[in-house]
Amino acid sequence: MTAPLLLALEGMGLSAALRHLASDQVDLHLRAADLAPSQAQGLAKVLAEARQLGMQLRSFSVSYNPRMGQGALALIQALPPTLEELGMVGCALGEGCGEALLSWATTAPKLRMLCVEDNAFSAALRQSIRRLGKPGRMVIC
Repeated sequence: MTAPLLLALEGMGLSAALRHLASDQVDLHLRAADLAPSQAQGLAKVLAEARQLGMQLRSFSVSYNPRMGQGALALIQALPPTLEELGMVGCALGEGCGEALLSWATTAPKLRMLCVEDNAFSAALRQSIRRLGKPGRMVIC
């Protein structure tokens, strides 16, 4: 079920780091991959399609990709509720993306780690995101 994801990433010219591939659980880390907005939007579409095919994304990081622009919002909107770890550090995310992350995280019961520091969130939004932290869940904002 991961073949469509691999082909799409290859077609987008991304050097994907699929760190762990066991049955249908995937860790996908694209840190500092210089993702352009169109690549982030394409990745969001691929994630949505892979989810429909039964793939469970366990860990996902696009940290240090500040050029994603509106593609970052598309990625956030495509995040599955089964995600356990999310990294979007230093992605130049604004309030809209932060609000979308906050909304998504409230529907992600398996979320154990959320790292979204070094983004352009207001102090109030950062505080709201930090409140997501609880025993067994680390939130860094």
